[in-house]
Amino acid sequence: MSSRFVNPEKGLSAFNCPHCGAYAQQGWGVLHSMIDFQNLSFGESGPKNDPNSIGNLGFFVSYCSHCTNIALWHDNSMIYPFSGLIELPNDDMPENVKKDYLEARSIYAQSPRGALALLRLALQKLMIYFGEKGENLNDDIGNLVQQGKLNPRVQKLMDSIRVFGSEAVHPLEIDLSEDNEITPKMFTFLNLIVDDMITQEKVVDSIYEDMPRRKKEGIANRDEQKGNP
Repeated sequence: MSSRFVNPEKGLSAFNCPHCGAYAQQGWGVLHSMIDFQNLSFGESGPKNDPNSIGNLGFFVSYCSHCTNIALWHDNSMIYPFSGLIELPNDDMPENVKKDYLEARSIYAQSPRGALALLRLALQKLMIYFGEKGENLNDDIGNLVQQGKLNPRVQKLMDSIRVFGSEAVHPLEIDLSEDNEITPKMFTFLNLIVDDMITQEKVVDSIYEDMPRRKKEGIANRDEQKGNP
């Protein structure tokens, strides 16, 4: 099962790195600007003139102890990398779905609506993985519900991505021109779907397979008798 994602926040001593994705300790520093208002020139060893040191302008840097990359912050907001506040895809996400997820993550800061549309496409591809056609999300979700393959919580996660992703392309009732907190939640929702329907199932199956064969045969016989009263 995937571990909890800790969003980067200014001042936290540890969070999931926006570069490597690892939950790691973070070092913090303050950025200062070196400015000379009389045509500062640069040599191989740095500024030639004696610049004035401008104090804290509200810029900070965090340093990941795992990958050694940095993130830049202005006041309380991360300004580099742009995708830093969006969690990485679940490791068990199918590769073709993960590709769309990562593309959506890379454009989120510039185009939240574009990211939403890509997440909807990723969900369509995930439906094919679950044995559906992947042509009509509403029909696919309905089929999974009728087959008893979706619990109500996962159904709500899927329909949220379907509806908001559709509104991003064809806005009728929801105004997504100004990004609120919807798009980041849809990334989380897709990860939760994968965790519930793929990751957790793998964990349960793995543990079940460790059960003695005789015990599993007894369970199979019990269930067969229930099906044939």
